[in-house]
Amino acid sequence: MSIGKRLRFFRKKAQMTQKELGLLAGFSPLSAEVRIAQYESGERTPRYLLREKLASALGVASAALSVPNIENDRELMHLLFALEDHCRITITEDDYAFRLEIPNQEFTLLSIDLLSWKEKQAQLREGEITKEEYDNWRYNF
Repeated sequence: MSIGKRLRFFRKKAQMTQKELGLLAGFSPLSAEVRIAQYESGERTPRYLLREKLASALGVASAALSVPNIENDRELMHLLFALEDHCRITITEDDYAFRLEIPNQEFTLLSIDLLSWKEKQAQLREGEITKEEYDNWRYNF
């Protein structure tokens, strides 16, 4: 999903208009709506500092806006290939599923993050947290 689509997703989730978001990001009242529309449409791409302001206004981590653009299976595969290069993931298969394996002794911070994610998913499955709480955790990670 492109940064523009992510921006629109989080803006709508926050029940904000383009103008409201633009004002919170520091644009003038005359240009706020137009500027956000340009970012959401992909006509413009926000630079780092603006991305930080937008994320803050939306109540999410800036990394949540910068997720790689994955529009189809091929793009997902190339993301997985990049992860193979970066953290040496491997893929295995059993009768029920494909599994991505990451050598946890080499990437201890990533291992800790993955364990946190696993625990949050378990809490969601067990009804200990709501989907909204889970999403808030993910988007502010």
